[in-house]
Amino acid sequence: MDSRLLMPKRNVNEMSFEQRRDLLGEITRSSLRLLSKRAEFRTNPVIYEKGALGEGFEDISLLEYAINEKEGYYKKMGRYRHETRYSIIEGEETTSPFYGVEQKNERFKKRIEIPNFLEFYKSLIDDFCEDGENPGRTSQIADLDVDCLDQIHTRLQFGRYIIDGKIESIPELNELVTDYTPKNKEDVLSHIVFKEQENRVVEAAIDYSLKNDLGFKVGSVRKLIKNFIDINTNVQFMHLKEIYGVDLEKT
Repeated sequence: MDSRLLMPKRNVNEMSFEQRRDLLGEITRSSLRLLSKRAEFRTNPVIYEKGALGEGFEDISLLEYAINEKEGYYKKMGRYRHETRYSIIEGEETTSPFYGVEQKNERFKKRIEIPNFLEFYKSLIDDFCEDGENPGRTSQIADLDVDCLDQIHTRLQFGRYIIDGKIESIPELNELVTDYTPKNKEDVLSHIVFKEQENRVVEAAIDYSLKNDLGFKVGSVRKLIKNFIDINTNVQFMHLKEIYGVDLEKT
């Protein structure tokens, strides 16, 4: 897995808002590259079917099995102590001699649950891959799926660093969050949802895909990035509620 973009030399907590946004762009491009590798194979639906592993595995798919096995190793190596990394499947941390030092600031430690994340990923496979099977390559493809999921999950979880960067760099938003009342909801939202910026992000991803011959349809990339933005925005909402007590779903 290409993890170079996910392990920045500089602590994310020390980055400015613009630097965090640049890193988010790098993670997005890395996600696109991994999806391009996955799109070299067919959909291979058996990977996502519960019980396909046979007796004793009736309630789990090959993908879920691969995630559990890979994340079990990652936990032992302290991977989820890095600022940008969170497990796809929630579970207890495992201690080991290689556990490492906790790098997350206290307000970023908690993993944010992304509803129906595996189903969302399966929809991407249906969008980006041709129908069919690749006999004899199933395990290899499932392993690649976990890498894709890990990168995309990192991209979506990173929303908390974006909203925190905005709060730190925009005095007006800081004040609105500090003294939040439901009547200020629209003012807070005006600092979170920027349609022009969202359009620039979409077009930048399309441009990157075309220039690097990733083999994607423009419509599929546009849909993907818009979904990324929507989920990322929800992560920002959940972070605001959890850390700052700002519930934007209340009226």
